[in-house]
Amino acid sequence: MALGFDAADYFNDRFLFISMLESILSILIISSTEGFYCMDRLIKSSVGFRGTNNEHDLRIVRKLLSENGFRTMASDSNTHKDVVRALTAFQKTNFIYVTGIVMPNCTTFKTLKQKINIINRSGYDSVHPRYSACNMRPSQDCLNLMRQYEKYQQYPYDDQTAKRINRYCKGATVGYGHLIVNAQQFEKYRNGMSMSEATKLFNKNLEEFVLAVQQCVKTRVSQNEFDALVMLTYNIGSGNDRKRSGLFYSNVLKIVNGESVDDLYSAWKLYTISQGNVMNGLIHRRRSEYEVFVGKGYTKI
Repeated sequence: MALGFDAADYFNDRFLFISMLESILSILIISSTEGFYCMDRLIKSSVGFRGTNNEHDLRIVRKLLSENGFRTMASDSNTHKDVVRALTAFQKTNFIYVTGIVMPNCTTFKTLKQKINIINRSGYDSVHPRYSACNMRPSQDCLNLMRQYEKYQQYPYDDQTAKRINRYCKGATVGYGHLIVNAQQFEKYRNGMSMSEATKLFNKNLEEFVLAVQQCVKTRVSQNEFDALVMLTYNIGSGNDRKRSGLFYSNVLKIVNGESVDDLYSAWKLYTISQGNVMNGLIHRRRSEYEVFVGKGYTKI
């Protein structure tokens, strides 16, 4: 008895057998017009500003840009300037550091393949000019809104109950939201502080959080986006390595930096809990900050 099998006998249908072979071959054969990597929508080298820009990779990037809603010229065009413009717009829209170039396995290419277009997200600010965060400062509108939320309190109070306290407790606060860290510091502020002292302390404390946003945000942002991030960071902290909390560990930062395609507002409104309790004040504050971020104005809710 011979080993193996006769394919024609097995299928009992010569035409079915040939049809199946053709289907398998159509998957394995490399298309002469698209190239091998097109099967997985991969590119071999850089595309865009000062990129290698070979014909095969240009074709793939154009197709992905088009699927994400960013139109380019005809795919048989021998110029790549249209791709640079479209890539720049795509990166701005998706909070990715703007370079006008895409490379294999970079954030831009991964986001392109996911076909997620942030410009369709509710309220995305695509109007205001954008700058490098490391050179930015909070606006006066930002400072005014922050002081509205913090409110000047001459004497120490419990941030959970908003009631004045005569001895230290966790959450003891004074001035414009200055958190008292221990009983010794509480004694310093027991008899209160003037508005002038509170303003100076607020401005001094703020620098830590402005610096955190300047250093952590890697994409170009508008003034209102920068302001909103400063307000959020002032409230949640810049980064606590032990607790892995604060802006540095937040999903908000990952989304803004183009490292995540999660919903920004969902990530933003996670920060509504204080000492294990959901706080209505924090719910309103997060909404207000987010509306600043998307360009809807500086309004206390």
